Amino acid sequence: MTADDLLRISHYVMPAHPVSYFGLPAERWHEHDEFGARVLGEFGKILPYIEQGFLREIDALGAYPTVTKAP
Repeated sequence: MTADDLLRISHYVMPAHPVSYFGLPAERWHEHDEFGARVLGEFGKILPYIEQGFLREIDALGAYPTVTKAP
């Protein structure tokens, strides 16, 4: 599947109304302890998934910005 295929498909996929489990809009995730923990937990999975080959960049879309680990 190419990047063009993904873009074409994305026009037909309509997400359901998002559920707010925490009573906050997504952009305020950092203000809620459990919400923040879930976001950071999912974020922490990205690099290991890339390293194990489960995720990869889509060449046509360019790379994600480099993120360094906190000390």
